[in-house]
Amino acid sequence: GRYVLVNVQVKDPLWIYRNLINFTFAVLPGAAKEIWLDTRDRILPEGNALYVQIAWSTQISSEYMENISMEVTYKPCEEAKKEHIEDRWIQVKDNYANLVEENPSNEHFNLFNRFKADLTDLLRVCPDHRLAREYWYDKFKTNPPESAFSRCPEGIPLWAWRQTEYMGYVKRYIRWWIDKRQIENGEFGGGLSDDGDLTAWWPGPAMAGCMPEKIGDSLAREMEAFYDQGMFANGLCAIQTDQLHTLEEGIQCLGQCLTLFPGSPKYMERAMENARGLHYVTGYNEKGHRHVLSGYYSGTRIAREAPWDYSASDSFHVFHPTYMLVRYNGSPEARRLVLEMADSMLEHYYDGRLHVLVNVTTDEDQVHERTREWPLFYAAWKFTGDEKYLKPIDPALYEQQQDRFPGTDIGEAAAKRYEDILRKAALREYINTDGQLWVDRGVIDIAVMQQDRIGGVGHERFSLYPRHYFRWQFKPSQEMDVAVMVTYAAPDKIRLSAFNMTDDDITAHMIMEDIIPGKWTVKAGTGPEIGVMEQSEEREMELEWMGGLPVVFKPGCHTVLELDLRERENGYWERPDLAMDREDVIIRDDCIRVRVHNIGAAESAETELVLKSPSGEILRRSQVPPIPAPNDLYPKVMEIPLWTRGIDLAGCSVELDPENRMKEITKTNNRIVLQGGAL
Repeated sequence: GRYVLVNVQVKDPLWIYRNLINFTFAVLPGAAKEIWLDTRDRILPEGNALYVQIAWSTQISSEYMENISMEVTYKPCEEAKKEHIEDRWIQVKDNYANLVEENPSNEHFNLFNRFKADLTDLLRVCPDHRLAREYWYDKFKTNPPESAFSRCPEGIPLWAWRQTEYMGYVKRYIRWWIDKRQIENGEFGGGLSDDGDLTAWWPGPAMAGCMPEKIGDSLAREMEAFYDQGMFANGLCAIQTDQLHTLEEGIQCLGQCLTLFPGSPKYMERAMENARGLHYVTGYNEKGHRHVLSGYYSGTRIAREAPWDYSASDSFHVFHPTYMLVRYNGSPEARRLVLEMADSMLEHYYDGRLHVLVNVTTDEDQVHERTREWPLFYAAWKFTGDEKYLKPIDPALYEQQQDRFPGTDIGEAAAKRYEDILRKAALREYINTDGQLWVDRGVIDIAVMQQDRIGGVGHERFSLYPRHYFRWQFKPSQEMDVAVMVTYAAPDKIRLSAFNMTDDDITAHMIMEDIIPGKWTVKAGTGPEIGVMEQSEEREMELEWMGGLPVVFKPGCHTVLELDLRERENGYWERPDLAMDREDVIIRDDCIRVRVHNIGAAESAETELVLKSPSGEILRRSQVPPIPAPNDLYPKVMEIPLWTRGIDLAGCSVELDPENRMKEITKTNNRIVLQGGAL
């Protein structure tokens, strides 16, 4: 054609592969053309030049080149700072979000070089850029910006103030992701497999009292997304993949739900399916050892040939739902599977080290750099009480709360612990949220808060067996007003002190979990410091799994609780457990049909299902025949009708065993309220 196309690129003086301008235009040969190009402002680093590249759509002569002239217009440095700082900051933030997964950390990688160059240039022009300094520290661990703690009000113990201050960081982090990133179907935008890594932070804080309803709803929606998109097959993942990603394709989210909703029949029956699937991917070798048979499998396909015939540290993560199943009802088949796996791996513990990388065919082994297999042994210990299973585990992993402050001022030691993690949380708060990292790269300590408030770590990523003893249920936001310090936690004894920082009584429910069921003595009082009780009341009451103990925290003082087991009752693994989820109640025009599950350890007795009015009056009854225990790892369910013609269902409820004649694992899954006549 008559025209020649000209492309002009003005390169970033810091990074030649990045354009400040990339502009193409047409010129007529022989006709002069003047072009003004206004780039974003840059303050050139010393020794760097502005580099311009020009290309034509046809060959041009050297004479034509001689007729090209170029003029650069500068502005005062102070005026240029605004755009320079804005652009460099965006580049730093975006680059960091792209490198945190593989984390390149030397000059062999241009992703690292670009990030370091941008960040260095930003701090050259604006040395006091707070967020840039936080990013520098996060990557290079040098020159952290100053972090200031909030002032502790007079009359409030420093440990209590710092604990709730830290809870604020955790709460803001979780709330940011739920409110700003989670969509209606439950996804967070990182792909569901990595979304499940993110929500590994959810259950622990929820059990410590932090937004349990909001977190529970978020987690439940995410869980259903995995099933809606067909990511499960036979209790394992649908795609054939390695050990770690087998966990990430939904199993870890199921484990999180089982931690937060232990009495849900839906999740318990999914755990049964997981246990059945594990029988398919585990087996015996010639030495008689039971191992995970492959490092590359799905719920329908398994590679048994070399080089996939091995198990490693990450092989045992997929047992998380099965651990939770046995923890709840002692399922004999699932328990046998876990113990056989643990016993076989113990054969590879010698010379003081666990040789966890095992060739399944030959039984040859070697030490593996990761040590994520410990929940297998911890679960085996909890299931049997046999301390041989603790040998391969770092003792810090089964340390009790009462062992963390020996011979120290508990309040002073706790305040220091919180100040240490507060500094880290402050330096990471922006990066974890508005920094828009890849979804699974957030970092925040949730262990200390769980140890102090619920007696142990209930859940964090790769910590796949609960070590806590109870959980808290506060009214919304009141968890930020009460600091809790557990000083002793065991299945038969609990000691804690709490400080209410408000001027009013605060009532919360202490929901029991890993305790021995039976009659307990509960002594409650107030005092001036941790563990000191000046005025007290004592009562005897029955406590068991998920049973609630109401606690009143008096204002401006320490509330001290001492709980001691006095008389054991039959254990959870000897009891039935009839249960319903909300979706098990199906409302028809003239009846309600209710799916009743037994998720316990024993056959249930004959009992009743009733429909109650909002005032508690029984309106309808139906018999529920005995339902066997799911000891074969298959659900045991019966559908029971309640005829409702002529009844206004608004505010009514359906309830199992209304007269409490049957001793179950828990009663908390026996009642569903119908809101507005519907679910």
